Amino acid sequence: MTQPLTDTLLHPLLQHIVDGLTRAGLPVMALDADGFVVDANLALAEKLGLDLASARGRPCAEVVQGRDVFGNVFCGPDCPVLAMWREGVCLHPYEIEAHGPAAPRKVTFVPIAVKLPDGEEPVLLQVVLDPTPGPARATADAVDALTTRELEVLEGLARGLSTRGLAAGLHISTSTVRNHLQNIFHKLGVHSRLEAVLVARARGLSTAN
Repeated sequence: MTQPLTDTLLHPLLQHIVDGLTRAGLPVMALDADGFVVDANLALAEKLGLDLASARGRPCAEVVQGRDVFGNVFCGPDCPVLAMWREGVCLHPYEIEAHGPAAPRKVTFVPIAVKLPDGEEPVLLQVVLDPTPGPARATADAVDALTTRELEVLEGLARGLSTRGLAAGLHISTSTVRNHLQNIFHKLGVHSRLEAVLVARARGLSTAN
């Protein structure tokens, strides 16, 4: 059975979840709200080729060094996954290519938001699996087919805005935002916000103000 990365004292509920995933043989790491690795297991080290001792206390972005399906740098201070998690947006699995100490490898990250009791800080678990069929690569024509408003919504997604945040920023209703999101997903051939963010980053939209 794999062992946890550290002997730090985690909240009992979080420890119970991590232990259960570990017993199931699943590679997992736990991140705090700032994206630092607070716990992980040997299955994760084997999956990503990591030295566990050096992983603890480091930003996830430095440990994983992920690139998106288009080859662009995905992990960094402006991580869209962390931004969406902080906004309370529902997270979906996403595929990246990890560029840690070992040779680059494609993996699927399954984010699990854990809200702890007793006023403890929330934790984001990342289960790392073998790749699944990823989102279709959106063509330039698909992106060009987006309306000006849909591009504004996509830019907001890339900044990690929630549905309410998008509505407030664009001065439209939340139902209108949802309609725009559905149109964006359909035109780009994606199924989630994270997949749409990958497209936004590939098209240089993630730095829009």
